[in-house]
Amino acid sequence: MAFLFIRSQPRPFEETNPDRVEAGQLFDKDMLLTEAQWRDLALRKGLASQNYRWPESGDGFPHVPYRFADANVNQVAVKAGIAHWEQHTCLKFDLTTNENQPHLKFQKGSGCWSYVGYISQYSTGQDISIGQGCTSLGTVAHEIGHAIGFYHEQSRPDRDDSIHINEENIVYGRENNFAKISDSFVDSQGIPYDYSSDMHYSGFGFSKNGRLTIATVDPRNQELIGRRNGLSHRDTHLANLMYGCIDKWKQACSMDSDPCQNGGYTGANCACVCPQGTSGSSCETLEEDYFASQRSDCSARITSPGTVTSPNYPSNYPYGVVCAKWVVAPECKLPRVTFTAFRLSDCSDKLEIRTSNRYDGDFYCGTSIAPGTSFTSTTNELILMFYTRTNSETGWSADVTFIDDPNCSPATTQPPTTQPPTTQPPTTQPPHNLLHAVLYSLPAME
Repeated sequence: MAFLFIRSQPRPFEETNPDRVEAGQLFDKDMLLTEAQWRDLALRKGLASQNYRWPESGDGFPHVPYRFADANVNQVAVKAGIAHWEQHTCLKFDLTTNENQPHLKFQKGSGCWSYVGYISQYSTGQDISIGQGCTSLGTVAHEIGHAIGFYHEQSRPDRDDSIHINEENIVYGRENNFAKISDSFVDSQGIPYDYSSDMHYSGFGFSKNGRLTIATVDPRNQELIGRRNGLSHRDTHLANLMYGCIDKWKQACSMDSDPCQNGGYTGANCACVCPQGTSGSSCETLEEDYFASQRSDCSARITSPGTVTSPNYPSNYPYGVVCAKWVVAPECKLPRVTFTAFRLSDCSDKLEIRTSNRYDGDFYCGTSIAPGTSFTSTTNELILMFYTRTNSETGWSADVTFIDDPNCSPATTQPPTTQPPTTQPPTTQPPHNLLHAVLYSLPAME
């Protein structure tokens, strides 16, 4: 019996934020736009303009003045988020008492939100709210990210190569939160899509039925989205490109070019800042895929028969698991899993089984799968997604097998047919004409 999953864990702030705050209507639930930005967004004009970058000061680096406009705002959390950005970029945040200049005005408003980029016409400052439930490092860094010019990662124009939006699972009226932004409106500076970005929504955001609204194309990367532990390597790389930090550091280090490879970049200390999965002084050794290096050991691609289990089985599984078992069958086979044990807590913990739709499946919890129950996919893939919010039970175990696909016939190679030798009459054409005829009949190469 499959269950409709009713989520019990805390909802992400983008769901609890109001649609409108004192300063105006929120775009994508946590971004304030100026009238010009709303107009440009509607017209698909470019916001990648340098006009939305915080300006450089006399030292040649971008400076962001800020103050605390509200005595109730959590200053410790804000300063931790600021220090996080300063540690990884060349941006400098200056506490100020001068209210008559463009600056960030931190307040404890209704939720977590910010304007996008530097708003020069706001000569007395632009609001940024760090409200109730917004004080984690990742959330503060997320809102500061908007303030320096970042949009949400899942809104990128190239997102369809990396994620799938399950529109049928989105709360009615919230579909606009999953809209793509035109490539004329944002500039990703050539940085690849980043599941681990601090600017990414979680997989269950705005779900009306407890099912995924955002599924990753590679199911093993589902665990990476929406974690908001802080800035990712690609977040900092993008910010440092946007603000010219890398060029400034190279110049200070007397470098003509950036020696860093595989997505690395020159940092403030003249050494390469290398992404996960690389090593060497120039990030020259690629040891592991960027995302694979960040995933847990639980998520795996399975191509042979065997046994799969929840983490730590038969001991209790840990809290906070997002884990994928991606079973892929050989040609003309279908994957099947047969459960030998299944014991979860209430539906705070759940197993999603995808047998026909690789982006959306049915959820099971408690003891709803009896030992001996089998699930067979209708395609060559079967995906098990495990999510936990407790650590109170032992989990599950299942045997993976592959059965014949009745609708598939494997490709066969026909043996060559032996023809009796024939005697061809001698050609009367010169060899160069024969060569021309052969070349002319070959298919064009593309």
